[in-house]
Amino acid sequence: SDSRSKMNNDAKGIKVFVGNLPPDAEGRDLRDFFREYGTINDAWVARKPPGFGFVWFEDERDARDACRDLDGRDCMGNRVRVEVSTGRPSGGRRGGGGGYGGGGGYGGYGGGRSPPRRYGRAPSPRGG
Repeated sequence: SDSRSKMNNDAKGIKVFVGNLPPDAEGRDLRDFFREYGTINDAWVARKPPGFGFVWFEDERDARDACRDLDGRDCMGNRVRVEVSTGRPSGGRRGGGGGYGGGGGYGGYGGGRSPPRRYGRAPSPRGG
């Protein structure tokens, strides 16, 4: 499998995309954010435009654990988006995704299009 997977992100490890970062985030902030999940080979934050970055994990299982736990978590005041950014497209991506996290064009809950994701714990009638 070695010869096939020589895409440039493999040199550094498993590449993880981090979106919705605050503009003043730096690589070391990403390292801190992900540190407890495993060995990080590199971290990089975009400047033009700001708001996203990448972390390279040594181990793919660590990377996936971090994505599962940290996606939607608060990093420096922003709810960040975390996903493994491997060369091959990931399976759950086919349905278009509905532009989740695409720049927050519609202020979160304008227009009543989608209900706030809070209805998971509607109060159940007591004394069932």
